[in-house]
Amino acid sequence: MSKDAFHYGYLTVRRQPRKGREVWQADWWAGGRRCRQNLRVVDRADLDRQVAMLNEKVIRDMLQPANAAPPDTLTVKDAIDQAILASNGRAMSKKAYHWQIHFFLDWLAIERPQIRLWSEVRAETIRAYVVFLRDRPVKGVARPNLARDSVRNYMVPVRMVARYWNENDPETYRNVGACAKLPPDKSNPLERAKRDQGKALSAADFGALLQWVKTNEPTVYGPMMLAGLCGLRVQEALALRRCDVDLDNATLTVTETETHTPKNTFSFRVIPIPPMIVAMLREAIHPPVERGAVIAISDPARPVFLNSRGEPWKGFSGYSHLVKRAVRGCWRDLGLESLRSYPVRYLRSSFASAVRSQGADVRCVQAYLGHSRSDILGTSYEQIGLDRMRAEILPAIEKWLRDRHNSRQDASETNLTSVLSEARQTLSI
Repeated sequence: MSKDAFHYGYLTVRRQPRKGREVWQADWWAGGRRCRQNLRVVDRADLDRQVAMLNEKVIRDMLQPANAAPPDTLTVKDAIDQAILASNGRAMSKKAYHWQIHFFLDWLAIERPQIRLWSEVRAETIRAYVVFLRDRPVKGVARPNLARDSVRNYMVPVRMVARYWNENDPETYRNVGACAKLPPDKSNPLERAKRDQGKALSAADFGALLQWVKTNEPTVYGPMMLAGLCGLRVQEALALRRCDVDLDNATLTVTETETHTPKNTFSFRVIPIPPMIVAMLREAIHPPVERGAVIAISDPARPVFLNSRGEPWKGFSGYSHLVKRAVRGCWRDLGLESLRSYPVRYLRSSFASAVRSQGADVRCVQAYLGHSRSDILGTSYEQIGLDRMRAEILPAIEKWLRDRHNSRQDASETNLTSVLSEARQTLSI
């Protein structure tokens, strides 16, 4: 580095421009958080001495967590709070950890009231908690009634806390979370396959749903189209901005915004979009004058989709409620059994099943959806660009929308045709 910046141990030290004073700033990472400290020095020898002392302190803090209580006084709640605070998760993830682990605290208070300290938690305690999550209700505790995969998700913060304290003080704390294995999945594979088939809507049913939503719940029409025809996650669709849409080249960019951070590295992506999505986005970005808008249309940071009050969506719950109401209303009015209890998140699964059923390459579908890839070929070598996705995904979407062999031969078919014809008229094709 230059003479105004250098590395020392875990520290990065940079000179700060201050008039009449020699000030340097030390920068380091501790517990997933970025820390800074200003150093006022007389000369270079004084700087070297202060940096060496600070680096030794950082090392001591890594070996012994800051504000860590002695083993005989560290309560279960304090251990959980400190471990979650020191985790690398985002603020939203830490909030979810606190919400998930409150079941563990409630269960401990009733089933294991004698356990007060984290050092008293044993592997048998964690195993009993897993059994509670799956099979055995406890009086006074709201049992989550979770499936196996959900139990695994609820165990994430518990295992994280156990691993954190074991890594920082292995002589006192065991990694009790690693000892608790989830029971094997004994469900019938045929029943699972039948249940998974319900995730994929037919082209006719999806067209009927879109037509009903456009008429009765127009505020969620655009995000639902992006989820069902582009496979976007709900937060990716709600956080979409004007500057993320290129109508001329028919592309859409998923990136970090003020209200959303992509799930993983591969979620940052640029994808081609079909003509009907281009038409929908053009109408959303340039609405008729009589609709009005709270935020100027020319603002590139303006969210494309607004709620019923003309404001950007905040969080997932309000949108989820409207979509659930729309799905129930469509099922009630049109009598489509596939929509009887259709979850919001299944629209993304439906898109993946639809394009794969039309022969789209699995690698292209993976890149289009923003899935992480664990193999060396996918992470380091193979690059999937716009042209390849445009050649694989867009024809599969069009083919799926036109395919009637496995669709209902009823009024829903007419509804889908009207949606497609309306989009083509908008595009003048």
